Amino acid sequence: MNLESAIAPTPIVVSPETTVLEASTAMQLAARPPRSGDLQTAWESSANCVIVVDGGQVVGILTASDVVRLAAAQRPLGEIAIAAVMSQPAVTMTWSPQATVAEAIALLRQYGIRHLPIVTAQGDLVGLVTQDSLFALLEVASAAEDTIPALAQGPFAWKTALQASQHHLTDILNNTKACICSFRLYADGTCEYDYYSQGSELIYGYSPQALKAQADLWKSRVLPDDWETVILPAIQTVYGGQTQLDLEFRFRHRDGSLRWIAESAMARWEQSQRCWIVTTVAVDTSDRKRAEMALQASEARFRAVFEQAAVGINQADVEGRYIQANQYFCDLLGYTQAELLTLRYQDITHPEDLTRTISLHSRQFQGELGCFTTERRYRHKSGQWIWTELTLSLIRDEAGQVVSDLAIVIDIRDRKRAELALRHSEAKSRAVLAVMPDLMFRLGVDGCYREVINARPDLELYFKGRDPVGLRLVDFAPPDMATRKLGIMQQALTTGELQLYEQELETPQGRRYEEVRVVKSGDDEVLFMIRDITDRKQAQAQIIYNSLHDPLTGLPNRTLLSDRLNAAIHRAQRNPNYQYAVLFLDLDRFKMINDSLGHSVGDQLLKAIAHKLQNHVRAVDVAARLGGDEFVLLLEDIDGPDNAVAVAERVLADCQTPLNLEGNEVLIGVSIGIAIGNARYSAAADLIRDADIAMYRAKHRQRGTYQFFDPAMHTQAIAQHTLEVELYRAIEQNELTVYYQPVIDLAQAQLMGFEALVRWPHPTQGLLDPGAFLPCAEATGLIVPLDHWVLRQTCQQLGQWRQQFPDQPQLGISVNLSAQNCATASLLANIDAVLVETGLPGQYLNLEITENLLTQDMARAAALLTQLAERGISISVDDFGMGHSSLKYLHRFALTHLKIDRSFVKHLGSDSRDYAMVQMILGLSQQLGLSAIAEGIETPQQLRLIQQLGCQFAQGYLFSQPLPAAAVASYLTNQAPGIQAQLETPGEVRA
Repeated sequence: MNLESAIAPTPIVVSPETTVLEASTAMQLAARPPRSGDLQTAWESSANCVIVVDGGQVVGILTASDVVRLAAAQRPLGEIAIAAVMSQPAVTMTWSPQATVAEAIALLRQYGIRHLPIVTAQGDLVGLVTQDSLFALLEVASAAEDTIPALAQGPFAWKTALQASQHHLTDILNNTKACICSFRLYADGTCEYDYYSQGSELIYGYSPQALKAQADLWKSRVLPDDWETVILPAIQTVYGGQTQLDLEFRFRHRDGSLRWIAESAMARWEQSQRCWIVTTVAVDTSDRKRAEMALQASEARFRAVFEQAAVGINQADVEGRYIQANQYFCDLLGYTQAELLTLRYQDITHPEDLTRTISLHSRQFQGELGCFTTERRYRHKSGQWIWTELTLSLIRDEAGQVVSDLAIVIDIRDRKRAELALRHSEAKSRAVLAVMPDLMFRLGVDGCYREVINARPDLELYFKGRDPVGLRLVDFAPPDMATRKLGIMQQALTTGELQLYEQELETPQGRRYEEVRVVKSGDDEVLFMIRDITDRKQAQAQIIYNSLHDPLTGLPNRTLLSDRLNAAIHRAQRNPNYQYAVLFLDLDRFKMINDSLGHSVGDQLLKAIAHKLQNHVRAVDVAARLGGDEFVLLLEDIDGPDNAVAVAERVLADCQTPLNLEGNEVLIGVSIGIAIGNARYSAAADLIRDADIAMYRAKHRQRGTYQFFDPAMHTQAIAQHTLEVELYRAIEQNELTVYYQPVIDLAQAQLMGFEALVRWPHPTQGLLDPGAFLPCAEATGLIVPLDHWVLRQTCQQLGQWRQQFPDQPQLGISVNLSAQNCATASLLANIDAVLVETGLPGQYLNLEITENLLTQDMARAAALLTQLAERGISISVDDFGMGHSSLKYLHRFALTHLKIDRSFVKHLGSDSRDYAMVQMILGLSQQLGLSAIAEGIETPQQLRLIQQLGCQFAQGYLFSQPLPAAAVASYLTNQAPGIQAQLETPGEVRA
């Protein structure tokens, strides 16, 4: 049959750059409705594709099915060029007048395509042949079979065979236990049923005729939920171009039962009807579904048990690889499930457990063991080992082959800890018993030994190396000891209380003490625990001795001395004729010896003094050490004070003899205070206190002597203590005040500045000069905060005056600095803080120190003075000539002034020695490049002599008394400007 009548001459032609959206639009415009009497209707399927031509040659083809597939994949059709998705290269057929339909059909079948472009021998497009156009041509040929001679010899014999095949297929369809249905699915969602097989009665309960007659019957029996979630989405996928799909839904059978239906559907686009031809095969899967649901429920129950179990559960294959594990097991080992499933049990089993575990697994796989339980240590993800108890069983397949094992894992760490603690406890108990010093045995009410728990034969001599079990107490112990033990045993049984006593034994090694504890251990027996406490008794005696004696010298200490003193006081109170005395001794220069020769020599010295004192007292007396270098002698039952004097003089004489200590010859002096006991004393502390006061009086008057106590000394001591307390409070509450005495520059005839002099407005004693309280401040250490307070006050005050009197730019201030303050580590920091706080430059501050400071520690003093000089602070040596400074080293210090002591100035006109002394000091200051300040200028004659000697600075009552801060402003205004005139015609003392 000739091919020409099957060729559509005007197919849709596009270029490779055309987008899929443009091609789809072109196909829709070409797909016009069939026209009445149009013979080309069957060929209009050429509108279902576009032919891609480039350079006059066919290079590809894009079909409507391709467009539907791209749209279902939600790809942007307007952005895709046909060249990217077309079928290439296109299958074409070369046109010739002899080309036949059979040749075209053969090509379509060979390549499985529906569209065949016809081209010339040069490749130019002639037209398009489609599968539908060829079948339409064959239908026409079949209808006019007699008009086609070429096909007269039975070319349509296939029709008879086809009919037979259709009958055979119908028999198969009607006898299968499935329902086969064919229907047309239109774009508006309506369906037109073409065919139902007889299986509809079995599957749905309705005949094919009933289902075809009632279009909505099938839909109404589908469960609404499944219609929405299964059927409608399936219809949408068909619209999207999917041609094959499987779905499952629930259907209400005609008998009312709910059936599960599994349906396979195949859809194809029916071009001429503009609809989808859908063929379905439905089978009833209710039994399988019920079995699946039961299995799912069973699996859900198993999964719930698996996941919620309070033990670990895991499954591993025969290689040991984990297949699954519940959350408890994962949490127990610290892994996530994903991490655990990458491991084998061999990877996380303790090496010591692995060999045994592998052996048990092997025996179980070989059938030698069934389900078994063992202990295994797993390595936690953090690295620690987890003790578990493991119960293992096998899982086999239908053929009986082992496929995996199932393990139940219990955390036994607490149990292991308890077992370990128990073992440790037992070990400790055994260790304790092994080292326990107690002999322990159980004794029955009949007096027989029942058990020796901890044998210590060294503690019970009467065992004599024999085993006492079964023997009686009286067989070993002396009768008196046995009777005592039996009595105590009876008391413990009766009262149920612990019985504790000590016993003393005489042994070949000496006296021994034992502590015995007896406790009821049963209705008719007791437990004896016997311990040797000889060492403890000796230690207690030693402790008592140590508590009453000085560890260095072996002399009685304050406690024992107090006991003996109190006893003497009580004897004196009972017997008026009883006399006693207390001698308080303090070593002179002991600190210097201790610091210079070392503590070892100091200790040897204290021991030597202790030995000397013991030689000068009787056995009835007491020589005690209170601490440091303080000793006390208690002389009991004396005839009177003369006895105390005799002892004191012997001690003083003995201490004048030098001692040789570690190669050093040491000479030490002693100061002694004596208090005679009388009826007014009632406490040992009072006697020691009064003797101490008398000792200090002796030390201050003349070292190396003795002094008797009298009540006036006590009064003075109380007054001194009161002064200390009041001074502390005065400094703390800012009750002191500063007076200022002018310092005159004689060379420039002007005011140089002021010396700050502290005063104390005492609430009861009035205004006190420094001499009344500075010794107290130095003795108590209060001098350091006092110096700091004066420094701050004077710097603040000078700053105010310098602002108030700018015409006095040279104004400075001199402040006394004690040796104690210079020894503190914080001195420089305190000075810096005051200068910063007050804003005063260091050049206007002058610090006055004593000569003794320069000789105590020359290196340290030089370093300190250098650091002060670096701050611009000037240094004056106060009362120069009265101390012990070495002129040889004076030039090493960063000094500014030498202050001539007032004692030299006072007799300057009448004593040639003082005149020479002042002249020497002035000469020395000039030699060292220092300036000199003469203090205590009170008369015009003293001023003239000082000027004649070339002294640069002076201060004294001739110029002004020390002034309170409030009076200084008046002085600066009224008197300071007249200093030059005063120096030319000096008068008497100025107020």
